Amino acid sequence: MPPSHGLPTGSSAASIDVQLASRHAAAQAADVATRAHRLGGAGALHEEHPLQRAARDAQAVVQHGLFGIGPHEALGRKLVSRRMAPGDRIDA
Repeated sequence: MPPSHGLPTGSSAASIDVQLASRHAAAQAADVATRAHRLGGAGALHEEHPLQRAARDAQAVVQHGLFGIGPHEALGRKLVSRRMAPGDRIDA
């Protein structure tokens, strides 16, 4: 059995949907925090600035191992196996 890469091992539709939603939410939050940091100007570059902290925290989430390529590929395998009938071809 392949490693779960930190993902829940259930392959139910709800489990996959939750995983997809959490990945999307984290990516969107990081994007918003990064944009806010950029709009904060030079003052936001200081380590103690709240926008600096928000941008760092949001980036830390998306750089976490659970959001890396391994879990992303594992989630893709779950989606493909759930939606394909035996004998279906991906390249067809």
